[in-house]
Parts: sequence; structure tokens; C-alpha cells
Amino acid sequence: MKSMKKLFLLLLCCPVALSAQNGVKISGFSVKPGTPSSTVTFTVSWSPLTNGKQWSDSVWVFVDYNDAGTMTRLPLSGATLTNSSWAAASVTMINGNPNGAWVVGNARTNNNFSATVQLVTNCGDAQSCVPAGLCVYAINYPPLGEYTAANVIKFTGTPPFVLEFVEGGGTTIPHEPAPHTYIYTFPAGKTLKLFS
Repeated sequence: MKSMKKLFLLLLCCPVALSAQNGVKISGFSVKPGTPSSTVTFTVSWSPLTNGKQWSDSVWVFVDYNDAGTMTRLPLSGATLTNSSWAAASVTMINGNPNGAWVVGNARTNNNFSATVQLVTNCGDAQSCVPAGLCVYAINYPPLGEYTAANVIKFTGTPPFVLEFVEGGGTTIPHEPAPHTYIYTFPAGKTLKLFS
């Protein structure tokens, strides 16, 4: 039974190609262990946007790993971009956020895009640099919210959506459990402060 669980986790954690809904593909996944850092390298690509869909032509790339049966985000210390099909493409990490990087391409109208991305993770020794069950993801459909009534918001994007509210007296309420629905009705007496 234990070996079946390991096999199942390994199958789940192959590099992921996202559905045709947003057209992003990941290929050429490789890991290079090292000290004091290791690298995860892959190619991210997408095709021109069609049917008037408003997908972004930038993607957020990140890596999860299997931490004793729990998928956990791999903290990153750097990112580089090579072999880009567009000279002005870039990869950027956001200060204070080690959870991923933005890849900016040009496929919004009529160009295919591809680039090789290398993500770097720091560690103290080679063993901890390459955790088990690495999975690479790319997301180009950020969450959007549209009020359909004073206390109802309709989400588009990839669930779950995390909500933070303010009570009538102005007190911030900690994050609510993330709803898995696209239509969400606020609890009475609460105002939406932010969502992610």
C-alpha cells in the first residue's frame, strides 16, 4: 500500500501542461542539484489568443514539492530567461515574494511564444536542494471579481479564491476559508476588503 501511494504521488507530480483553456504548456523539465543552490529548468510556451478571450500574455510560474505527503511551494531565490522567441521577453521576481516569478511574453494577438525558464532555490546542502516530487506550474488567468449585487461577487479565474472582510466597525477579519464557487454572497454586516 505504501509503494502504491508513492507511485500515485510520483504520477501526480510530473511536469504539468495546463489545459487548452488558457493554452499554456510546460515541457523540457529538468532539475540540477547543487550547493548552495539548485535549479529547475523548463520551457514555457503558448499560442495566440483566440475568440476574444482576455487571458493575460504573462504567466506566473512556480514549483511545488512533496513534503512528507503535503504539496508545498518551493521558495525561489532567482529566475532567468533564455531562448526566448521574443527579444523583449522578461522574467521577474517580486520583492519579498519567493513563491514564483512572472514571465512576460507577446502572444496576446498573433505570435506564438516560448522561452526557457530557470528557477533557482537556495539551500545548505545538495540533499535538501532537490526535494521529492517536484511539479512545475504556469498560470495566466488571474482572479477577477465583479459585483453582481451589493453583497454578491462573481469570480473568474482559477479557484480557490481567498477573501478578507471588514466588519461594520472597521475591524479586519482574518481570511475566510477559500470558496470553491464562482458566485459568492458576503455574510451579513461584512464588507469585502480584498481577495486573491
